[in-house]
Amino acid sequence: MSRDIPFVKYIHSYKERSEVPMHTHQNGQLNFMDEGIIRLRSPSAAWVVPQKRIIWIPPGQLHSVRGENVSGSWKVMIPGKFAKLLPKEISVLQSTRLLLAALESFPEKGEVIAPSKLKLLIEIVKIELASAQQEEFGIILPQSKSLQFVANALLKNPEDTRKIDDWAKEIGMSRRTFTRRFASETGDSFAKWRKNNLLNRALVLLSEGKSVSDVADKLGYAYPSAFIVAFKKRFGISAGKFAKT
Repeated sequence: MSRDIPFVKYIHSYKERSEVPMHTHQNGQLNFMDEGIIRLRSPSAAWVVPQKRIIWIPPGQLHSVRGENVSGSWKVMIPGKFAKLLPKEISVLQSTRLLLAALESFPEKGEVIAPSKLKLLIEIVKIELASAQQEEFGIILPQSKSLQFVANALLKNPEDTRKIDDWAKEIGMSRRTFTRRFASETGDSFAKWRKNNLLNRALVLLSEGKSVSDVADKLGYAYPSAFIVAFKKRFGISAGKFAKT
């Protein structure tokens, strides 16, 4: 059964934890979830996406998806012609009430709506997406196998406390070479990349209902205030406010 028909809404059926391996779609897609966390990955980047955001995946983009405690999740397929108006890379967008209402009004497979209504919905989505704000939940992945080993280990366990020297030794590099190549391949220093990955972990913990102070402590911050500053700098929202969304 095809799940790639343009301007049709498909309901996702996630278990507590479910994963779809690397794949592509002919059309683009806008994904939404009311609750939970989505872990999204492409060959070049990884995202941790919290609830009530819209995920844009362009046509033909290779990606994998893992849902954790997800509910109220769906996607709307977007044809290539329309997709040209959207980012060329996977993006996480803030949802507005109007955009969300329009997307939720697209017909599910087998449903029929008036062509005039469908045309209006498409125009609303087009206008709303043109001004949608992108959110920085992604991190760039290194491309060399040796540094991918390090990145994959830290994606799996962001709280790993091993230092640069430990990782460099693990993959047979000097500290200087490790530092230079990591920055060259990701655009960030290892320290900044690691910090951003750790803050992505905070998104999960806060979404699970952990307190700000407990998350700060678990992630190794000496003081909650330092964590609060780092979180707001990365995501543009306070950790306390995010926890209430």
